[in-house]
Amino acid sequence: MSVDRHCARDLALPRYREELVAAITRDVTTDPRVRAAFVGGSLGAGDVDLYSDIDLRIVVDAEDVDDLVANKTVRPQRWGSVLFYEDLGPRVAHTIAHFEGFIKVDCFYYRVPEVTPSLALQNIRILHDPEGLGATCSVGPSRSSTIRRRPRWNAGAIKCWPTDMRSTGGVGAGNYPMHAR
Repeated sequence: MSVDRHCARDLALPRYREELVAAITRDVTTDPRVRAAFVGGSLGAGDVDLYSDIDLRIVVDAEDVDDLVANKTVRPQRWGSVLFYEDLGPRVAHTIAHFEGFIKVDCFYYRVPEVTPSLALQNIRILHDPEGLGATCSVGPSRSSTIRRRPRWNAGAIKCWPTDMRSTGGVGAGNYPMHAR
């Protein structure tokens, strides 16, 4: 396999991720049990790289959460072709769906009262929120700005990666672009 083939595949990841987000948005906006849905993490903060996943939060009423959590592997099948799940069991309100396009979705279910200000919910991108529940996630100034983010990657960084590996003698600390300071 050529490096160029991998670059083309990797450069298609943002488009595939946005297609997944569009499918998720269509799904959650048509389900009356979903009170709000938003993404967090690097996608919510606007700090994505080629390999960013989708950290999805789905907010539902307490009376709906048990059924939705018990069937949490059904919903992702509406978004795209799921390869496999990482799941801790039917009572855990979280699952990770790995999709054919090399994107994963961490899907968390929240009850409405659980949507409170927290660092985990600080930077969100709202997909569906007709009642303004996402506004309750805002927190004041925090130390989150001191958290070191991953560098942003581009086609040049990916393309030079194998070259850097060959020129530096192979795999090892400092030989990956992610170890660059």
